[in-house]
Amino acid sequence: MREKNGPDHALSEEMGGPFRTASTEWLRQVGAGEIDARAESLKELANRGLSPDGEWVGFGDAERLAREAIQKLPSARRKGEIGR
Repeated sequence: MREKNGPDHALSEEMGGPFRTASTEWLRQVGAGEIDARAESLKELANRGLSPDGEWVGFGDAERLAREAIQKLPSARRKGEIGR
């Protein structure tokens, strides 16, 4: 466990917010590998018209870039998630 005042504390506090508000079932599924949080985050960025880097590119390009990034994830190849 990291020290509360360690170098990663501020970042973990900032980034932990979405996990604090997530449902128990969603967290369980992510933890069990039933949901790929990386793929889901790429899909959500595309839904906002953002590239995987978080830059505005428009919805069409964002969807294409997300699809390409998801295809590179090991879980997508393993589970056949491409195109969902």
